[in-house]
Amino acid sequence: MTEQLIWAFDIGSRSIGWAVMKGDESGNPTGEVVSSGVVIHSGGVLDDSKGTTRHAVRGMVVRNRRRLKHRKSRRRSLKEDLAHH
Repeated sequence: MTEQLIWAFDIGSRSIGWAVMKGDESGNPTGEVVSSGVVIHSGGVLDDSKGTTRHAVRGMVVRNRRRLKHRKSRRRSLKEDLAHH
């Protein structure tokens, strides 16, 4: 008879919990926990006090780059139009 081990995971927005339990021959848990633990991570949040996420920061960078590109394009177009008159 081989010992069955059952792995369980609980994945949250800022943590991952895990447990290993013993199981009987048919794979049903016996209730005996062999080991367990939790890993806490940032969840993509850069500053807890403000709740700033990496996604939000990246969005700001992309919007600023796009805004500057469009401004440059408008200036170039305006200069061309004024040069023709």
